[in-house]
Amino acid sequence: MGLEELLLDEAKKEGKLEGKLEGIHEGIVAVAIEMKKHGIPNEQIAKFTKLSIAEIEKL
Repeated sequence: MGLEELLLDEAKKEGKLEGKLEGIHEGIVAVAIEMKKHGIPNEQIAKFTKLSIAEIEKL
């Protein structure tokens, strides 16, 4: 495998990881939204989801 092929392969792997991380973040946000609907305080949501208070307040 040449250097170009190796770099392309690595870029593809990084793209797949980035996509997975975006999906995980979307899932965490969905959980945070449900927690807010049930009246759970933002501080507790932040503790369990690791989202910032500012991000939770925007939901």
